Amino acid sequence: MEILALVIPGIILALLLSSWAHFANDRPPLAVALYVVFGLGALAFIGFGTLIVIFADQLTAELEDDVFGVRTGIFMIATGLAVGLALLPPFRSLLARVMPINPKSMPDMVGLAVLLSVAIMMVWTIDLTFDEANGADEFGAIGGASLALQAILLVAIAYFAIGGAINRDLASVRDRLGLHMPTGRQVAISVALIVPLFMVSAIGGLLTDLLQPGFTEDIDAIMQDVTGDLINIQGALLIGITAGIGEEVLFRGAIQPRYGLIFTSLIFTLIHVQYGFSFVLLGVFLTSIILGIQRQKMNTTCCIITHATYNFSVIMISVLAASQM
Repeated sequence: MEILALVIPGIILALLLSSWAHFANDRPPLAVALYVVFGLGALAFIGFGTLIVIFADQLTAELEDDVFGVRTGIFMIATGLAVGLALLPPFRSLLARVMPINPKSMPDMVGLAVLLSVAIMMVWTIDLTFDEANGADEFGAIGGASLALQAILLVAIAYFAIGGAINRDLASVRDRLGLHMPTGRQVAISVALIVPLFMVSAIGGLLTDLLQPGFTEDIDAIMQDVTGDLINIQGALLIGITAGIGEEVLFRGAIQPRYGLIFTSLIFTLIHVQYGFSFVLLGVFLTSIILGIQRQKMNTTCCIITHATYNFSVIMISVLAASQM
């Protein structure tokens, strides 16, 4: 399976990089090595991006494809600059004024570099995928096994990123990720929170319909291609559970306590590349804000319940609508 070929290396990379960063906290040689590797990586991106910008016309003509055009070069330069900024202590100290990051922490530095680069690469992916020359055909159908493996990957990344199997035992991991048994009242509130999620989603969809004519059809076509085989009760359960657990454990459990509500929500929004640069992303951002506040007031388990219930409800509405046709 193609997704399996990504999951196993992804888990191994997460373990190795996290171990390196955590051990580097009190081992100066490892810290220096981190700076060197990430610094060279940043310079490589800036250098290659600059070359692509300079020779964009020649590359496009030679390859008969504009994937190595000026925009790609600019995004590579931006990625390199973002990673480079994350390596600068003054920049991290500045961010520490507005987010709970520890500017002296090597894991926090590595996490910041990775998240900033992921954010820029996601913007590039959206830009490339929805470019008129490429259309919106980059997405393939996703099956139940792929969803399960993606959830496993996200949970594994969260587990290792916070030091699981490195310097935390299971109890400490549970507390750090906010995975606690909810009370009956919390469960009821968590289920009820799907109402504001539907409201903000409706706002994003309405603004897209009004201000971006034609975009809704593109998004609907993509979602049909991606989840068309899962528009049934089993698919609703699977999408709800896997997305709820995987995304919430990583974003609300692992990332938000270190990088704050707003930054985490921006990253969460950008990974939803299937919506393009549409106002639907505004709904995704507001959804993340609601889930983030829920994390602050309750715990990650409650966020999982809300996210899973919302996704399940969305798919079931599609199932019911299809049955009426």
